[in-house]
Amino acid sequence: QSFERHIINIVQKETQAILMSKQFMDLDVKCLEFIVRQERLSVTEIELWKALIQWAQQKKAFAESDKTLRELLQTVMPDVRLATFDVYDIVKEVTPYMILTSDEVIELLTFICSNQPSKSPLLCSIRETRNVSKSRQSNLNDVVHVHSTYYVFKSNPVILGYRVLKLPEYHERSSFMLDTNQEVQIDTFAVQNRSVMSLGKRMTYELICNITVDTLKDNSCKRTCHIIMRGKAIGGRLSSYSIRLDNGGPLILKPCYKYKFTLEFNSPHPVYRLVDSQFRDVTLTKINHTIQSSCIRVRHNTSLHVRKIGCFLRMQN
Repeated sequence: QSFERHIINIVQKETQAILMSKQFMDLDVKCLEFIVRQERLSVTEIELWKALIQWAQQKKAFAESDKTLRELLQTVMPDVRLATFDVYDIVKEVTPYMILTSDEVIELLTFICSNQPSKSPLLCSIRETRNVSKSRQSNLNDVVHVHSTYYVFKSNPVILGYRVLKLPEYHERSSFMLDTNQEVQIDTFAVQNRSVMSLGKRMTYELICNITVDTLKDNSCKRTCHIIMRGKAIGGRLSSYSIRLDNGGPLILKPCYKYKFTLEFNSPHPVYRLVDSQFRDVTLTKINHTIQSSCIRVRHNTSLHVRKIGCFLRMQN
């Protein structure tokens, strides 16, 4: 019993390390069931969900059977608290994988919006978020997190005058500037994985990217931090990877600074540039035409690896 308690403590306090480890992808479904049944974890529910999706995608890529993602996660899903997501997260992070039927999606959205419980055995009936383990509690005290995803490149040539073009060549290095009018926590970067195929199947590989973040004010560097972005990548897919400091803490950006992100991959990866309706490169000429939202602004003068930025707006209670 003491050994089981020890295992539970590790799972609850070191969830982030477990989900990001190489061994996580090799776990069987029983281990996943054990993790998702914990009342206390040190990751958000959406981080847990993304890790489960990545696990199922890798199992499907390597499995000889034709199991769907739904079948692979069928015994795990009843303990995943999808009802704690907002509508945006359901649309962006759940429905694209087609794990839920259309009726189940409607039931889930109805449960979220009007508190009408779902009848589907695949959907968890718990609306309360999990307790946060002590190892992460200090990062979350007195803060409400609202999740958002922002496109770095946004393809809308009619409104913006340009479109996104995926380049045929791969690059190892890219950079961009970012500033914000609110305090935000950078959660994920989405990048295009290298195309790796074998016998007609997408292969996986370990993506490793060293990220340098320079904090700038009045054109001088006030602080530099280093982040290692890594994870199992499925060849040819757009995947999101967690962004965490070396000590496991979150990367938090303040509105009074500018931040320069420099990415260096362990191998060349696909990049994007901006082109006009005639497919002429406008990345450099559009440097002042920044892509803005109510929260963040991204500026660049080179092609980029990052396609989307996932972040949490940090609003004090």
